[in-house]
Amino acid sequence: MQYYQNERQQFLSQIGRIYTAIGAVFVALGLIFVLIPAFPYIYYSINPDATEDEIATLTISTVAAATPTPTPSNIPVTPTPTPAEPILPPVDPNLPKTNTLLIPSIGVNGPIHEGQDSKRALYRGMWRTPDWGNPEDFTKPTVLAAHRFGYIEWTNEFRKTNSFFNLPKLKPGDTFTVIWNQRKFEYVVRRVEEVTLINPANTDMILYTCKYLKSPIRIVIFADRTNSGYAR
Repeated sequence: MQYYQNERQQFLSQIGRIYTAIGAVFVALGLIFVLIPAFPYIYYSINPDATEDEIATLTISTVAAATPTPTPSNIPVTPTPTPAEPILPPVDPNLPKTNTLLIPSIGVNGPIHEGQDSKRALYRGMWRTPDWGNPEDFTKPTVLAAHRFGYIEWTNEFRKTNSFFNLPKLKPGDTFTVIWNQRKFEYVVRRVEEVTLINPANTDMILYTCKYLKSPIRIVIFADRTNSGYAR
């Protein structure tokens, strides 16, 4: 009888250790999921210079300038035809007067900030790079940048709606909207890339952010208008 009791106690002890180990794993996973949203706060608390690293990643020569292909002197140059007039979405006085980017699938819904001071603009959220176009300008793409991780003083709600933290979740075929001068421009994602230098050719809209806090790699979304174009 004593033998069977010892066997039973050993068996129960082993089961107890297994359940304890499983419980510890679930607790660790739970802590990880709880801490993920707080990661930017923790990181910036111990490394205040991280934001400067992210700004540098977003603002250094990111978009490649379009360089014309030289034409040999013995080949006649064909005059460039005058482009047709763009057809813009109508002005809707019911739309907000603030220029806004809305990407419902990843929760982005915030104003587009202007200015040459990229640091100040990125602190406030999404920034349109001034050397490129805007939605009403069909001669060159619009380029919008935003922090992926942001600042310690940003709330979680502000981070979700005004940063590009979830930009990598976009995929070809996804759609989003830009309200610009009370016109509603709709876009469809054509491709998603991870690059160190963005090629702006053959696209209407570029959204980009840094992949990591200290990395030259950018996550880039290329998109085209779907509700505006040229008169034929």
